[in-house]
Amino acid sequence: MRPRRLLRRRPRLVAAPRRARRGFTVVEAMVAILVLAFGVLGLMGTSGALTKQISVSRRQMRAASLVRQRLERLGAVTNCAAIAAPGVPLTGTATAAATGVVERYTITTGFMTATLLDSVTIPPLKNPVVIQSGIRCQ
Repeated sequence: MRPRRLLRRRPRLVAAPRRARRGFTVVEAMVAILVLAFGVLGLMGTSGALTKQISVSRRQMRAASLVRQRLERLGAVTNCAAIAAPGVPLTGTATAAATGVVERYTITTGFMTATLLDSVTIPPLKNPVVIQSGIRCQ
């Protein structure tokens, strides 16, 4: 019989535990940049819409101020017949030369009331702001 050879086992190489990695991988950085870019684009879109809305509200405030002034002048008149003949509309146009604001108004009187239809066009916009108001006469 032959003597058996003893098989020696090689010692197993065990990998040392990896240290916690510091920093980010390139993929993680790219994903973070992509998320940030979408966020910034969303903010830019919202900012544009907000700027437009502020512009429209300023325009409406200026128009409302002009209409309020016209109503105050008409409110000082207590007799509707003094404003215009009943059933016959009174129309007029006022233009502010310095600003280019154009106001067109129509006043219609009825029994104990007067109706003011005022349209104000504020440059550079073409569409007027139209406001209709009623006045009680005595």
